[in-house]
Amino acid sequence: MGTTTALIMAAGAGERFEGAEPKALHPLHGRPVLVWSAERVALHQDIDSITVVVAPGDEGRVGAVLETHHVPKIARVVAGGKTRQDSVRLGLDAVDPACDIVLVHDAARPCVTPALIGRTLDALKTHGAVVPVWPVVDTLVRDDDGVVDAVLDRVHISGVQTPQGFRTALLVRAHRSAKARGVSSSGRPGSSLNPGSKRPTKRTFGWEWNEAEVGSKARTTNAQSGMYARISPLSPSH
Repeated sequence: MGTTTALIMAAGAGERFEGAEPKALHPLHGRPVLVWSAERVALHQDIDSITVVVAPGDEGRVGAVLETHHVPKIARVVAGGKTRQDSVRLGLDAVDPACDIVLVHDAARPCVTPALIGRTLDALKTHGAVVPVWPVVDTLVRDDDGVVDAVLDRVHISGVQTPQGFRTALLVRAHRSAKARGVSSSGRPGSSLNPGSKRPTKRTFGWEWNEAEVGSKARTTNAQSGMYARISPLSPSH
């Protein structure tokens, strides 16, 4: 399959997180969540390089954090834009044009697994764009000014995860076209859907960090008492 690079998206303002610092730099089990995410992607044997996209002005700070934690395969840290779409496009601008495959991954998803990355890359052998998804489990309703307008059928609804994979030339063309036409989109209709991960993988709100820390301490305590084998809190296999 040629060369493969990954864009780690860490430019979001994190309004829902409501933290005092960028969400991507918030500590999780003693290290910034970005470090967990970037390291997991880097450790996959088929990833050749990583470009980290951050908020303008944070390039030096984030670069220093990644260097301090010795995250491998980091090619560059670049500034993103006002929207996720702008940030992906700017990240693509920094990628070597000769790169064949690009994965786009959220920094706030530190539990990404080699299996999920592998499934995405395998699907790209026969598709130009691949999106990992997982069926939603909650009942979904359509909100009409604070009143339930309809209950939606979950059969054809899934939650989108990352890494999303693309043939680089295809994604570049899509972003250039969207910018030229002034179109804003968070997805690509027609992308192949691929099985995601059953374990919740994204950290969006501050309380999710707190729950993760508490869960980790409980697992560690049980392990030390001999009840369970001790494992990394960030080591799902699917």
